[in-house]
Amino acid sequence: MSLVLLLALSPVALGVEDTSGGALQRVVQLLEGMLAKAKSAKDAEEISFAEYKIWCGGEQKSFAHSIKASTAAASQLEDGIFKLENDIHKYFAKRFHEV
Repeated sequence: MSLVLLLALSPVALGVEDTSGGALQRVVQLLEGMLAKAKSAKDAEEISFAEYKIWCGGEQKSFAHSIKASTAAASQLEDGIFKLENDIHKYFAKRFHEV
């Protein structure tokens, strides 16, 4: 009895079988397409990340050089300010000492 019921409810008996290769085959094709797209997107993301990582390394070196150069320039400017302040003090000391 259960065998008869099983056969009666089968897709062939109900007339719902897909004649173009089966619904299951279509699902498999869709999943394979999704897998191919996901792999392609992953590869593209890996390439983008590698390019970004290279760019970051270059920027890090550039910033380090810029910081070093700016620090040296700031030190020279501070020395110049100190010298000018001393010159101003000497000038006023001499100027008011003469009066």
